[in-house]
Amino acid sequence: MLIYQCAKCQQQYAKVVSVCAKCLCLKLKETEVADEGKLVTWTTIRRAPAGFLVNAPYDVVVVDLICGLRVTGRLDQESIPPRMYARVKRIATEEGSPIFSVMT
Repeated sequence: MLIYQCAKCQQQYAKVVSVCAKCLCLKLKETEVADEGKLVTWTTIRRAPAGFLVNAPYDVVVVDLICGLRVTGRLDQESIPPRMYARVKRIATEEGSPIFSVMT
């Protein structure tokens, strides 16, 4: 999974930022990290907003990656049902959002 890391203080970001919020450094580098983590929480969207109607219902998940960064994404519709602290793996990225699947 691709993240962004400050060249000065090593602060990590899931999305690209123009300046580090921790030390105000302008140099951020792309860094590849493991695609695995644990599921912290999730919610099921049953009445989706316009543009997501085709996907409803779907699960929005919060995942703590192995590197320590917390990210938000979606759970793959073919995945087994979510459970607290389940191990998950990123299997794709759609429109900049990671898609996770629960590991067995």
